[in-house]
Amino acid sequence: MRIKELREINDIQQKELAAELNIPASTLSQYETGKREPNIEIVKKIANFFNVSTDYIYGLSAITTCHDCGLSYCPDNKLDLATHKEIHSRWLKAKNKYGFCYSNYGERERIKALNRNVVKDYSLPLDKRYQAQIEVFKCLFSRSLEASNYSDSFISFEEYVSMLLNQPSVKKRLGDELYQKMVNKFGTSEGIPDGQTYYYQYETSDAPTFAAHKDGENFTPAELDKIEEYKRLLIAARPKE
Repeated sequence: MRIKELREINDIQQKELAAELNIPASTLSQYETGKREPNIEIVKKIANFFNVSTDYIYGLSAITTCHDCGLSYCPDNKLDLATHKEIHSRWLKAKNKYGFCYSNYGERERIKALNRNVVKDYSLPLDKRYQAQIEVFKCLFSRSLEASNYSDSFISFEEYVSMLLNQPSVKKRLGDELYQKMVNKFGTSEGIPDGQTYYYQYETSDAPTFAAHKDGENFTPAELDKIEEYKRLLIAARPKE
């Protein structure tokens, strides 16, 4: 098990982790030396504390995915760990700023698919379809925000929605009644080409950029790798304070 490795690379004292788990430090020591095996509930607590998967704790996977910011990384690699801490910090700041930030890919796609089905059901009340479409827009906004590396200068959610509502394809998809209700709330503005979600232009001219996908398309494995590579590049290039 990777309990000791996780604790040490995160600079956590044995007694601190034991207190979090509500177990004696001697018991934790036995877990770490292999003299005793923790039950599944303790393993889950350890995984939640370090924000890793139980598979990683058991040594079944070399990487883990953060439950919150959605970044896949290797917790026992110092560079990966530092990258995750930086990205996670930026994600948390963005979540506090906007009130939401759906960066866990699987959860985001689940929310999007569920609410799109509600939007398409014209038998439902308009207000329910309206709230469902807001959730869809939040998912798309979160994906674009993530692609910007959670930039402090990223546009507001309201501005983002107004740009999408300016697209003929969105108007057609929503139908007249729902579309008009959303326009009354957010208005329309230019900025996103029809059929696409937000394209974020980085402030520095020599920084690499990548476009958000057309609505409804997923990232390919190669593109996901490129995003992870780009996140590392951003952190490496950031001036030290």
